[in-house]
Amino acid sequence: MKPFATMAHLCLGVGLLLPVQAATNEMPEAEHADGGTRIGGVHVDSRQRVLSMDGWVNMQEGGPVEYLICGPRGKTHESVFVVEGSVTDLHAAFLLLGVQPGQGPTDIGRGQPVGPECLIWVEWEEDGERRRERAESFILDLRNDKPLPDTGWVFTGSIMREGRYMATLDQSYVATYWDPWAVINIPLDVGADDTLLLINEAATPPEGTPVRIFFELPPPPPREEAE
Repeated sequence: MKPFATMAHLCLGVGLLLPVQAATNEMPEAEHADGGTRIGGVHVDSRQRVLSMDGWVNMQEGGPVEYLICGPRGKTHESVFVVEGSVTDLHAAFLLLGVQPGQGPTDIGRGQPVGPECLIWVEWEEDGERRRERAESFILDLRNDKPLPDTGWVFTGSIMREGRYMATLDQSYVATYWDPWAVINIPLDVGADDTLLLINEAATPPEGTPVRIFFELPPPPPREEAE
């Protein structure tokens, strides 16, 4: 990955995180690493506009699935993958790239999320070779017994309640069942029903397989030229 960024970008991202920091008593420290910047457990490649986190396959079969990704103290009985780190680090990484959260669900399973989208990819090693697949391929929709269609995933941020960033409570990173506490939500209508999704056993690596998860953001909008 290419080296990135200016200190101005770094200050902007961390500065925008101040409300979250105030609520969690945590301020992510950004440092240069691996040709980019690292905010806790999140690697930021600002030139390519890609975020990445390391984790593992949590479930290789079964369901229902309500989360694509959670933390180790999260709802692991409903999540395909688990990552280490902090949900506030992921939120900060989006802000660092100038991406503001959209409108999250109004309640569990209610209110279709809208806002800036990213693509999610999962990479792992299999038989000595690197594999890379879209996140949707690991989840089956019971309505047609097919993997989810390719989609963007909406950066909704989490909600604040009584001064707390709620995603920190159950480590909800990426929800497939609409969750106002999650940092990222699926925009598809399957998000309104917690009984529709199962793990795609044919596509998912064995439980415990190390993975790297990539959040690929679109290019920023062109800057308006000063008159």
